[in-house]
Amino acid sequence: MKTCTRCLQIFPLDRFHKDTQKNDGLAPQCKACKKLPPQHLTLEERFWAKVHKTETCWLWAAALWPNGYGHFAMPTHHALAHRVAWEFMKGPIPDNLDVLHDCPQGDNKACVNPDHLWLGTQKENAKDAVTKGQFKPGQLFQSGPQHPFFGKRQTHCKNGHQMTEDNTLVQRNGAVRRCKICTVAWHHNRNQKRRELYAHNKT
Repeated sequence: MKTCTRCLQIFPLDRFHKDTQKNDGLAPQCKACKKLPPQHLTLEERFWAKVHKTETCWLWAAALWPNGYGHFAMPTHHALAHRVAWEFMKGPIPDNLDVLHDCPQGDNKACVNPDHLWLGTQKENAKDAVTKGQFKPGQLFQSGPQHPFFGKRQTHCKNGHQMTEDNTLVQRNGAVRRCKICTVAWHHNRNQKRRELYAHNKT
């Protein structure tokens, strides 16, 4: 099932034309809406046309970032959908504040309902995430070996070398781990290119 970005109705996938340039391989509008004359909408009308309003959350029915937040194409840049909704409904956002979620049934990153949003600092955002169980206390502020996930996810480098104790280079602060084999090879290739460039310029 898929939601048409124009009529906001939910249809089976066969009601949409194929579009290989889209992430899901389908056109954003259903076949019926594709036959309608093009819409000449203002920026705000174009934004709200992409919102599916339920009894609680107003869900962003267009593009989503991998982290679940909606994004909207402004004339000069891409902006987070919930921030755009706040600006349309409640005005400008101060430079030192973020737009945070507070949905009744649990935070929904795709929600753009202004009644489910509030302004807060980065510190308040972090505290809110800990309170709601999205992070463990202290996890946000730890780095290096003290971080609970330090060194537990990466067992091999991108080239397949095992990250053993002998094959792992760790920076002084312990925050970055590198494959020793790949690092040595990278420096060797860099020095080789420098020698070749020097020899070429000398001739």
